[in-house]
Amino acid sequence: MSPREDRAGKARDTNPRPARGRAAKRGNGAGAASPRVLPMGERALLLELPSLEDALAWNDSVRTAPLPGQEWSVVAARTVLVRFGTSADALAAAEEIAVRTPEAGKASTGRTRRIGVVYDGEDLEEVARATGLSAEAVVAAHTGTPWTAAFGGFAPGFVYLTGGDARLAVPRRDSPRTRVPAGAVALAGEFSAVYPKASPGGWQLVGRTDAVLFDPDAKDPAMIRPGDTVRFEARRESARVMRRGRGTVDEGTADGVASDDAAADGAAATGEAQPAPRPFPDVAAGSAALEVLAPGPRTLVEDSGRPGLGDLGVTGSGAADGPSARQANRLVGNAPDAAVLETLLGGLRVRARGDLVLALSGAIGEARIHRADADAAQEDESDLDEGEDAAEREDAGFPVSLCEPFGLRDGETLALAAPTSGLRGYVAVRGGIDVPSQLGSRAADTLSGLGPRPLAADDVLAIGQADAHRSVGSPEEPATVLPRSPQAPDLDDDAAADHAPSDDDAAAGDAPSDDAAAEDSAAGGLTGAVLRIRRGPRADWAEDDALLGRTWVVGGHSDRVGARLEAADGDAPLRRVRTEELASEGLVPGAIQLPPSGLPVVFLADHPVTGGYPVIAVVDEADLPLLAQLPPGSSLRFAPSGH
Repeated sequence: MSPREDRAGKARDTNPRPARGRAAKRGNGAGAASPRVLPMGERALLLELPSLEDALAWNDSVRTAPLPGQEWSVVAARTVLVRFGTSADALAAAEEIAVRTPEAGKASTGRTRRIGVVYDGEDLEEVARATGLSAEAVVAAHTGTPWTAAFGGFAPGFVYLTGGDARLAVPRRDSPRTRVPAGAVALAGEFSAVYPKASPGGWQLVGRTDAVLFDPDAKDPAMIRPGDTVRFEARRESARVMRRGRGTVDEGTADGVASDDAAADGAAATGEAQPAPRPFPDVAAGSAALEVLAPGPRTLVEDSGRPGLGDLGVTGSGAADGPSARQANRLVGNAPDAAVLETLLGGLRVRARGDLVLALSGAIGEARIHRADADAAQEDESDLDEGEDAAEREDAGFPVSLCEPFGLRDGETLALAAPTSGLRGYVAVRGGIDVPSQLGSRAADTLSGLGPRPLAADDVLAIGQADAHRSVGSPEEPATVLPRSPQAPDLDDDAAADHAPSDDDAAAGDAPSDDAAAEDSAAGGLTGAVLRIRRGPRADWAEDDALLGRTWVVGGHSDRVGARLEAADGDAPLRRVRTEELASEGLVPGAIQLPPSGLPVVFLADHPVTGGYPVIAVVDEADLPLLAQLPPGSSLRFAPSGH
């Protein structure tokens, strides 16, 4: 615990003194307001400001002149979240923030985008009633004023637009829709936005567009970026132009809305048509590869993720248990960010094409190698096919150890049983899983849909070229130590081998999602997990130390986005002491949000970039791998951070 923190990481005076003079106020209007600096975990600061204009000015300042050790920043309605390389960098940056005065009201240097809209939204009449305007006047107001792209939102391509006609400020719907179609044009508060894909949402829908807001495979993936000017144009449905090209045009080019990827039948505007999952590329004959025989409940390709793209609405993602993924890579001689397989509750079976070197880490049950067909196996009379090893290969296969490299020869099969403790296991192959990247990463982001789809039977994954300068590692202890499930038998090594499943057993349990598999695992929850926390930027929205001194249970709908916590038997949900609405703010992994239900949500790798519930605490980064390994039904407690 730093000298500036006390119990549960509570700040005793972590904020720098407000700067005096010009830095403390706008003066002649030349300088942005000074922020209130709030800690967000170990190495991030939340700069709270009085207005969106100030937040934009500060975000522009830290982007053009980064603070010491700054990694990235995310601007939101009234805040700027800045992430640093170390906690020492964050402390040093707080001192510099106290004396910095960004220029306020800087003119936008972005592009001008024009988007054609069919104004037939489900809430158009309701917006008219709420504003006292006619429906025609609402359309005229929405199209009559240019909007400015202020900051990214909960999904790639979702951008909050501000600066429109003030008469259009309307509240969100009382009851959010479970599904808003892609291309929906909407209003909420002072903002307007276009939904880039079908998703839940509570904004007021006034129209729809065929524009493609986000294309991760394009050179410039985001149609609208913060700083751009957006002009909406009313279109009659019969006049919509469906032609190939980008979804918007710059000011001064040909009139109309063109879309390179919009379906010719206009399905993109309704959100009814969803793109088919992309197949993995074909692997050339004779190239090293892994053939998927059974994917288990869910297996994803993951690497170190996509940090620094928050302005596009893209979160970091990457392996949920980063230390275990890096350990598996280290053992086979890969770079730390090489792509690996992340399994959920085992069940994965893969066959080698070519001789491969693998390593396993994280939550892996009994792992066994089964030989190729008998005829092929008899052709090989190497040392590994002699004596007892040969007998094991010809029968039930032979076990391989975790956290050490091993060979998987051409035609052999690796089968993983369900773990006795934990949730996610990692399989690294020397050379890395070589699948196409999106936005610089091969990671599967389950929230945004970026990256490779979940593996399916008969997929063939190419293996990259190994780095000859990296050597295979030596056996190690597990990078993430997991509490043992109380339901798991206490088996010694020999007994564990007797309980190894057959190939058919390992292939069973193919489920479509994290949630479905998680619900099946509820009976195997862990006990005794302790997560260290620090005071969050909105700790005052809950009672002091509200998370401490009680037991929580990981809920059945937890996934890679976050762990939904439930109160233990007999415990009541937490009580919020402030109930007003909070403007969206940037998030980090480990952020603990407190929604009105009083049941906390702890965010993991695929968390949204911003969120509108108060973050009352943040889990220490060192404990996030443990949290990612806790199956539903696991109990946990929070403790004050000791750093």
